[in-house]
Amino acid sequence: MTITLKDFLSQEADRWFAQAEQRQAKRDEWVAAVRRLLDQIRAWLREADTTGVLRITEQTHTFHEGGIGHYEAPGLSVRLRDREVQIAPGARNTVGSVGDPSFRTQGLVVMTAGDLKYLLYRLLDERHGERWRIVNDSDYSTDLLDKDSFEAALVRLFS
Repeated sequence: MTITLKDFLSQEADRWFAQAEQRQAKRDEWVAAVRRLLDQIRAWLREADTTGVLRITEQTHTFHEGGIGHYEAPGLSVRLRDREVQIAPGARNTVGSVGDPSFRTQGLVVMTAGDLKYLLYRLLDERHGERWRIVNDSDYSTDLLDKDSFEAALVRLFS
């Protein structure tokens, strides 16, 4: 028996609306995680910028991801005179693991300046909670994201 387009679309609509709450929760949780990361980055920047030479601007990025739909997430522009580093969410749905292969990534934020790039991958597990790993896109070296690894990446991006 061949299904009609009308029946197919009705089934798809039922499935879409049945999962709406889950999609919204996943979007909200991801945007909150990005905000926490950016708040931490702003704190590190304030601590380091005792002379006030940085200009930090929040930006809004729009996404449409399979399985979670349309959403907006924040990012940052960090300017040092005529140089700029963009810190922007990449995607919530990521494939792969960073560091320990048993921990699957659950989100990506990208730091870029020109051709240089660092990837910030979010890891979640019951034992450690939320953690971020920083990956140098040129040599794929990876480290836990902390103040030192962030500052080293930012210095390289501004150089």
